[in-house]
Amino acid sequence: MLSPAPRSLWLGAAVAAALLATAQPAAAQRVGVSSAVNPATTGQPPGGTVKTLLVGENIVFNEHINTGSDGQTQLLFVDESAMSIGPNSDMTIDEFVYNPKTGTGTAALSATRGVFRYVGGKLSKGETPVTIKTPVATIGIRGGVFVMSLDPSGNLDVVFLYGNGLTITGLNGISQTITRPGFAVTVNGRGASPSSPTHAASGTLTSFITQLDGHNGGSGGATQVPTDSTVTNSGVTQTVSGNINASVQSAIQTQLGQTQTQNQTPTTNNVAQNNLNTTGSQSQPQIAAAAGGNTTPQTPPPPPPPTNTVPAVPPGGPLAGATTQVVTANRQSGFTTPLVPYSGGSVSNGVFIAPIGDDTLSVSLAQGTATLYTPSGNFTLNASPVVNSDGTFFYSGFSVANDPTKIAFGYGGLPAGAGAYTPSPNATVKAFQIQPDFALGSPVPFVPNQIGGQIPNRSVSPLYLAIPAGTGLSNGSFQGTKPAILQASLAIDGIGADQTSALVVATGNVIVTTGNPGQTTPQPVLTGAAEGSYRSNGTTPQTLINTSLLTGIDATGNSFYGNNNVEGFVVTPNGCCSSTDGSQIPQLATATNTATNAMTNYGFVQPALAVQAPAVASGPQTAQTLSGLVGGTMVGTVNGTSTPYAVIGGIAITTNPAAMQISSAIAGVDPFTSSQSGVSSFNYVYGFVPGQSGNMTNQGYINDNLFGALQAPAANSNVNGNLATNANLYMVNANAVPNNSLLPSTGLCVCQYLQWGYWGGEVDTGSGSTARTDIAHINTWVAGIQTPAADIGNLTSMSATANFTGNAIGTVSNNGASYLASGTFAETYHFGNFTGNLSINNFDGKSVSGSIAGGPRSPAYAGSLSGSNLTGAAAGFFFGPNAAETGGSFAVKSISGLPYQAAGVFGGAKH
Repeated sequence: MLSPAPRSLWLGAAVAAALLATAQPAAAQRVGVSSAVNPATTGQPPGGTVKTLLVGENIVFNEHINTGSDGQTQLLFVDESAMSIGPNSDMTIDEFVYNPKTGTGTAALSATRGVFRYVGGKLSKGETPVTIKTPVATIGIRGGVFVMSLDPSGNLDVVFLYGNGLTITGLNGISQTITRPGFAVTVNGRGASPSSPTHAASGTLTSFITQLDGHNGGSGGATQVPTDSTVTNSGVTQTVSGNINASVQSAIQTQLGQTQTQNQTPTTNNVAQNNLNTTGSQSQPQIAAAAGGNTTPQTPPPPPPPTNTVPAVPPGGPLAGATTQVVTANRQSGFTTPLVPYSGGSVSNGVFIAPIGDDTLSVSLAQGTATLYTPSGNFTLNASPVVNSDGTFFYSGFSVANDPTKIAFGYGGLPAGAGAYTPSPNATVKAFQIQPDFALGSPVPFVPNQIGGQIPNRSVSPLYLAIPAGTGLSNGSFQGTKPAILQASLAIDGIGADQTSALVVATGNVIVTTGNPGQTTPQPVLTGAAEGSYRSNGTTPQTLINTSLLTGIDATGNSFYGNNNVEGFVVTPNGCCSSTDGSQIPQLATATNTATNAMTNYGFVQPALAVQAPAVASGPQTAQTLSGLVGGTMVGTVNGTSTPYAVIGGIAITTNPAAMQISSAIAGVDPFTSSQSGVSSFNYVYGFVPGQSGNMTNQGYINDNLFGALQAPAANSNVNGNLATNANLYMVNANAVPNNSLLPSTGLCVCQYLQWGYWGGEVDTGSGSTARTDIAHINTWVAGIQTPAADIGNLTSMSATANFTGNAIGTVSNNGASYLASGTFAETYHFGNFTGNLSINNFDGKSVSGSIAGGPRSPAYAGSLSGSNLTGAAAGFFFGPNAAETGGSFAVKSISGLPYQAAGVFGGAKH
């Protein structure tokens, strides 16, 4: 990760150290020295002329530092802080007051462009944070290290590397605070709000560090380029500023180990003699199975001896986890071999060491280097370690140094303690951000880049974990109510036939298993499934996505890491659980081309890090039934002939928070071409079905505002009354994936009483000549608590008239192309005579309108639609008290010419 500055950049180090040691504050206004310079760097003191900055040059208050395209410098300040400045950068020292006797004062810098790394000294550890002001935001840090990049257009990226935390405040006053090393915040220009902290992409951080750490041949005008010994003797490397690598390494060591109490004896492990063998056999799978290029075997050294203040192993027990084998990197198939679990790992002085089968892995968590010791040879690895904020969980990708095409992945930490499993008297919701798989590299969980992982305009939710009151993540057996999970990803990019889109929904729960190697007591695991689909453009067949989900299980039978809270875990495509012993079932994810039925298998090993749950996770949990309408398009295939058709229908959603269950059913028809599609009716069932047992991994009820579900057992669904033989279905509400590039920021409407979302999937029915397959990509639904009949009656007695406005979204089948489109919605309704007018405008560039009618005390209405060469229909309900909102479905088709069908939903609030 961080590396020491190249020797070509450490110029004049002895001079810099001497000046730093003798520097005095205010009188001369000298605040530091330039300890490292590459060419094309200038400084301009206040009121002075521009000068070329040389090694050992005094830096004074209010000095303006500028670097060219080949310029770099590092400034050492008198409080022992440091600022590294990359090429094409511009910075000014606005304020610097420091009292060396008390270690107090203030510092403020400003930057207008460039790449910078700040390493805090004494001032940043005080009550007043050191601030760096930019044209788009102000950064405040109290003790720590961060890097930032500000491009000329005003886009700011800040990555926190170590310390107590830093705060980024936009010009609009909105702030975000990063406390987790390796997390980043982005501000996209003046007036924009800082983004929520997310894990920084490894490539981004590498790019920043590369610009800061010098280049070969740079001498900065020094007549003698210092050697390693002169740098060491200079004393610069003994300061926080001068040895960033050691500082960060020390910080991670502090995270992973806690101060040793007097009654604890530091331990050292002879790792070479501590190989794991949980099954009692003499041979286990090796992490290095495919590494190649063996060198002469060497016995791995024992871990460095523990210091006086840091134990070799954190209190609570040895570290455990798992690794993949070393494989040839493949972005399409990922890691397909089983994980190799381990236990007995330890950390000392920032170095993690663990026995992996007959191998031993040693990782420098700060330096990003590793060595794999094997009986047949040893390998130097490049690592990309990420450690969570309390040091109880980490993960890393690895590549063989002399052959970067050979990669592996490993993770581990402190198995979660009893506090993480203790039931709470209140229901709680935790959130975890799924990190990209090291091999697949996709920012969308559970899929490779080539089936939707890289689509722009994506919305990726955290993985939500809802724990019922009194349940907890028990490490003992529990029956009935189980914690539920939900994660969803939606991406829609482009319009019309060129549109690319994907939707993946994951649900599940936490259960206990007993049969995995190393288990001495029942242990909780997260188990579930994910379903989804991807379409590369409107004219290509969609790809269906299906996978099981199971947390990785280490050699102690544990899945969760942390101390008194679950801080991290890893998700794999394995199944759960064997009916004979409760152990995991090795499996791979599948992607199926719906036109050819060609199936591609792939694997993933994806870390999950605890994050602050969004506000939507704190919604109410009540027992209720929502009802509403659906719309969309499907493709039916019979005897090799495929027919696109529109669908409209109804939806019911029932929640049971006491049991953390959700049930849903969609029933509908083809309103236009049933003679061609062969679909007179369909009924798709999701989630819990009363009277059926099982782990219920097909539902994800988090709260009333956040839920999703997968198919119920296949036979619960049917087409034309024929029971399904196979079903892969998904539905989710829009709160889980709130960003939709087709709709305004308000979504379907600014509504309180209705909800809306997406549904799709595949259902197979019949056999032989009667077999048919019906597939939906991304269709839509709207539902809520309908307005009571009494309220409709009151509005009728007053002859009330109401106007509603909002938006519409649906799916189009346009002469062989399928895509999503949106438009605006407007409605006027006269409750006195139960009539009105409804219009949908600029939907896929088309507009339709028509009359609607309802009935006495009825919250429902329906009517016909027409437009230029279009005919169709709409139906809707009123939701909330006194018909505060309305929503429904619509369908239209072309009258003549090229075939065109579209169906979807609309929603709006009264104004």
